[in-house]
Amino acid sequence: MNARWPQFALSDDLQALYQPDYGVLFASRCVTTAWRYAASLGAEVHTGWRASSLEGVEGGAGGALRVTSESGEAIEAKVSSG
Repeated sequence: MNARWPQFALSDDLQALYQPDYGVLFASRCVTTAWRYAASLGAEVHTGWRASSLEGVEGGAGGALRVTSESGEAIEAKVSSG
């Protein structure tokens, strides 16, 4: 980015995605915005760990999903149909 558009002067800790028909999107800001939006809708946002598995959990009206981290921490969530 800096080589092609030096006016943006991105620091080394930033990443950007160039999409010719829409301009410049800053990936880290897009992800952060998505997390904030999810949290505003009531989602629990977990950062700082990697998911190692995703599996369906039986029971309940619509079922649930279990996400397990590489360290073994598991989070379960109901599946929403809409």
